[in-house]
Amino acid sequence: IKGNSYVGGLIGKFGFGQLENCHVSGKVEGTGDFVGGLAGLYNNSEIGEGMKNCSTSVEVIGNKHVGGLAGYSGHTTIDSCYSKGSVKGVENVGGLVGYMSSTERVKVSNSYSLASVTGTGTGNKPVGGLVGYNNKAIENCYAAGQVTGNGTNAGGLVGGNGGTINSSYYDIDTTKQPVIEGNPRGVGKASINMAKKDTFAGWNFEAGGIWKITEGVSYPYLQWQGTEDIPLIPAQVEVSSIAVKTVPTKIEYNAGDILDLSGLGVTLTKSDASTEDVVLANFAEKGITTNPVIGTVLATTNTEVTININGVTATQIIIVNPLKIYIKGTDAEVLYNLAETLPDGLSWEGATNTLTMNNFTGEYIREGTLKNITINLVGTNSINGGTVKCLEFSNITIKGTGTLELQTDNIWGAQGKMTIMESATVDIKMTKPNGSNPIRAVFGDLTVKDSGLFKVDITMSDTNPQTRTMNAAGNLTLEGSNARAEIVLNGKKPSSASRIAQNIPHIYGKLKGYYDKNAGYKVSANWNGSNGIETDPINLTYNIPSSVTDLYDKISGLVNEDDVYISVDNSGYTLEMYENNFQEVNKKDKISFAVGENSKVIYIKTTKGTDVKYYKMTILKDVAAASAALETIQGYATNSNAGGLTIAHLKAAGVKEALEGNLAAYKTAIAAEESIADLGALQTLITNSNATAAAAALETIRGYATNSNADGLTIALLETAGVKGAVSAKLEAYKTAIAGATSIVDLAALQTLITTANL
Repeated sequence: IKGNSYVGGLIGKFGFGQLENCHVSGKVEGTGDFVGGLAGLYNNSEIGEGMKNCSTSVEVIGNKHVGGLAGYSGHTTIDSCYSKGSVKGVENVGGLVGYMSSTERVKVSNSYSLASVTGTGTGNKPVGGLVGYNNKAIENCYAAGQVTGNGTNAGGLVGGNGGTINSSYYDIDTTKQPVIEGNPRGVGKASINMAKKDTFAGWNFEAGGIWKITEGVSYPYLQWQGTEDIPLIPAQVEVSSIAVKTVPTKIEYNAGDILDLSGLGVTLTKSDASTEDVVLANFAEKGITTNPVIGTVLATTNTEVTININGVTATQIIIVNPLKIYIKGTDAEVLYNLAETLPDGLSWEGATNTLTMNNFTGEYIREGTLKNITINLVGTNSINGGTVKCLEFSNITIKGTGTLELQTDNIWGAQGKMTIMESATVDIKMTKPNGSNPIRAVFGDLTVKDSGLFKVDITMSDTNPQTRTMNAAGNLTLEGSNARAEIVLNGKKPSSASRIAQNIPHIYGKLKGYYDKNAGYKVSANWNGSNGIETDPINLTYNIPSSVTDLYDKISGLVNEDDVYISVDNSGYTLEMYENNFQEVNKKDKISFAVGENSKVIYIKTTKGTDVKYYKMTILKDVAAASAALETIQGYATNSNAGGLTIAHLKAAGVKEALEGNLAAYKTAIAAEESIADLGALQTLITNSNATAAAAALETIRGYATNSNADGLTIALLETAGVKGAVSAKLEAYKTAIAGATSIVDLAALQTLITTANL
């Protein structure tokens, strides 16, 4: 039968009524749409059954909506029907029905198709073993004919699905369509399983019911068919060998990784010399197993995967590296194989294991256990950790001179003991939304010693974060005056002292020696929800600047026999003085000299509004030492000593560091000459804090400041000298000024008069 559109082996276009017990064989060909082996378009708008107990054995060719039984089905049911032969079309091509509409009562049930189906359309042109496109309902059906499609929507049962499919299957061996997990377009089964009644749970195989099956031999068939034309499954041929055709995408692992065989495919050679390629998705249906199975947590003892079908095997080699903690770079290159000989699992344990991290940047991608490990830090090391979860550790030592930055979203479930020592820094950087808990359920003891630093830098999306940004229990102990621990929230201190518990941490547990860097007051938090946290006073830790230029414009010092007091000259500044670093426990109103002690290092903090500066300086007490030093220069303050007191002498006497400030007056003072007429340059060697001591010392040489020595060393000159800053670095002009001078005895003591940093 040939035509254009609406072409059918029995009816081209059927609008009303029922079709029952109708059977067609032959060829139906249409150049247009709506072409079917029995009906081109079947649309029963009457109440009652539609098509029932019908079959076709035909070759059907059409364009769109092409089916072995009906090209298009609307407003009707199709029940207990089957088709054989071949169906070919461009779009919506199905072995039984080309297109099922979404109209009322549309359903295909208890039917099957053995027809081969070919779709020639490209792109989204559905082609399916039973139905090209289902827009309504399919129930208790199957398909077993080969399905070939050039487009993207080819399926063993249906090509496209916009409706429901229940208890319906397709033969993956004969349709040549693979199993797809969670497939909404039917369930794929191997031929041998399509001959098992158990596969079709819920189908009616009762006597006088709908279906019959000869297990191990046939597909299900309809009871009204009788014993003729029974659909047999393909003859089952034993597999004689199996070989890997495509290797898995991943064959190299690390201990603790999960086995993933994606990409694995095999070729089965059968006893009749035929071959069959099987992709991983079809392994289960074909009865192919692997050992170990997919999802196994791998250990180094896993060196191969055995692929088995009915006792016939093949092997695929895999590599499992014995990594305990797996650290990889951003390019996925494995950077650290921490120990080749350690036990399997996700732990790194031993008595002498040491990892040196030198300017490493990468990713920490393992949960696990760390025990008895020393990590030596060199340079800045950054590990992006995501969530660090359930990490148990004990006897961990982090040392060296470098920094370890752990950039993570969450740290929780961690417990153990850790020590940070030498000059090592551990900096945990976290970014969290408002109200979340970056650090929680952490139980352990952390000790920071030497010049170590432990820092937690939390950035919240809200400047006034919710409570419980930190929920931890344990002891954080600072050993020694240089050990530091800091928590920084949004890069600044909380809005007020009363809000420290809300804005920084809810910390559970006793943190011995825990201090906050930015807040400026003692940490106040809850301990076990009720008691105030037990802690020493706040420990402010800051980097001391190398430059002290601004110090002398703001600070004046007075020295007596016992104590040092510091005051601020410039109005508007407040001043705090500390002994032995900027720590609250070292804050002093005065600093006292012990018996026999001649110098003190003090730390000064000046504040004026938001302008805060920190300084370190040395204060000298011993006036006698200053006097003795000055007496040694008496021979150079006379006319009889033309060489005079030279900068070279002073430098040789112990002025070790550079002079600071304007040297314009010096550059012409003794150019190519052997005496200094003006000793005003000496003023830069004496600071305010020593003006009194210098004056007292110079009383002993008053006799040298006479009219006969007008250009020599005078009290006026030295008293004028005590108002400016420190000595400068540019002494090159003086290095050869008076190379031949020899009358200096000992100016080494002069250096004790210098009170600036580094001298």
